[in-house]
Amino acid sequence: MFKQHKNKSFNFSSRYYDETKERIKELKEGKKVNIKFKSNQHLSFTKGRTIRLTVLILGFSFVAYLLLFQKSIPWI
Repeated sequence: MFKQHKNKSFNFSSRYYDETKERIKELKEGKKVNIKFKSNQHLSFTKGRTIRLTVLILGFSFVAYLLLFQKSIPWI
């Protein structure tokens, strides 16, 4: 008697790309898969950052020492 309304349906395929899932799929199909190794660039970045931070802290500490404890600074 009354028309039943159906919900709209969409044929939208998701655009999410999962690299590990794709590799597993290719391995199962027998394709040759290149192996990607992680590099240690992050380690060198953190090492440089640590050294720079240490030098800055030492420099600011020296300037603070000169300003607070040295009474005979000619340029002040």
